[in-house]
Amino acid sequence: MTLSEQLTYATVLITSQDKGNVISSGTGFIVAICEDHTNDTHIPILVTNKHVVENSIRAEITFCCSDADNNPIDTEKVSTIVERNEWVFHPEANIDLCCVPIARHIQSLEKKGKKPFYAYLSKTLIPNETEKTDFTAVEEVYMAGYPVGISDIHNNKPIVRRGITATHPNKDYQGEKKFLVDMACFPGSSGSPIVIMNQGAYSTPRGVTVGTRIHLLGVLCAGPQYSASGVLSFASVPTVPHPITPIPINLGIAIKAEKILDFEKCF
Repeated sequence: MTLSEQLTYATVLITSQDKGNVISSGTGFIVAICEDHTNDTHIPILVTNKHVVENSIRAEITFCCSDADNNPIDTEKVSTIVERNEWVFHPEANIDLCCVPIARHIQSLEKKGKKPFYAYLSKTLIPNETEKTDFTAVEEVYMAGYPVGISDIHNNKPIVRRGITATHPNKDYQGEKKFLVDMACFPGSSGSPIVIMNQGAYSTPRGVTVGTRIHLLGVLCAGPQYSASGVLSFASVPTVPHPITPIPINLGIAIKAEKILDFEKCF
């Protein structure tokens, strides 16, 4: 499986329902934490933004199906329900991240004869301090998600978008563990993984390197919008489009992926 295919199979649609029966959509992706390579074990968690699910009473997570040989059947899908009290919120109140361990849900589906297929992003894809020294101020990045709920429904696949880092990924934007991306960010993209993905060659401060690399750089959470009245504001990327006139300026705010590792303390 190619790097880009792994990204699409690790990304899933989250459809939430609140107390007023309003349906909204967002994006989540699967990460393996607490990895024990000696015993070949890990905890798979589904990561998204708090604001995607915090007002919901339940959320539906959709996977594609797997055949008996563990190959994906893209045109068939299976869903599981995550209740509100299952979500684990990031221990820092100002970090817009939450997660849910999905092993129990996967096992429950398998017992019903509905085997889901998914890929996961290893926590080793989160860049360490040494790997960060290879980053330049402008890196090409990709984001997989469900903008305004759009996806390839027939093949059960997210939409992949491409952009660049708008602030240096090694710098903490406004003193927080965040960075900006120059990319179109619309409702439904909340919780989307943002990755550096180079295949063939890439630039570093030391010159051009031949090879392939992938790094989980961050999680989209918000974006600046310019209103028709001329007011610039920064707000969480909503999960439901509203009939008002905020105009996205094709910038997004992402939480640095290293904050995902804080969930290891919770399990």
